[in-house]
Amino acid sequence: MPSPSLTETPPATTRAKVESAVIWAAFALYLVFLAKLLLFSRVPGSERSVNLIPFASIADYLGGPAGVRRFAFANLAGNVLAFVPLGAYLTFLRRTARSWSNLLIVASVSVAVEIRARAGVPWVRRAAADVT
Repeated sequence: MPSPSLTETPPATTRAKVESAVIWAAFALYLVFLAKLLLFSRVPGSERSVNLIPFASIADYLGGPAGVRRFAFANLAGNVLAFVPLGAYLTFLRRTARSWSNLLIVASVSVAVEIRARAGVPWVRRAAADVT
């Protein structure tokens, strides 16, 4: 018969419960911030454009003047940094999950935001300036 330590999980301490609650609360606040940033902060009257060629706008930015390249770098870095906390929270909150499944979730959320932005939903920001 296996020992109880191998089959039973130890009871959570009060400190562990508090830490878990704080992490979940911070994760919820992050999700609210991300939704506000990506879905509800479109500048009224801004133009919408659709580019269906992957990485075409990045190539245009790299070939443009220095000011455009700085904007492009800030935009790209902002988009990446917006999703880094999601990966960190998923890693902490889903400890038993494999890394590739967390990466798949982060990529799926990012793609879903881009698809909604490209679909012409009026309250979703255009992807070219999602974060910056």
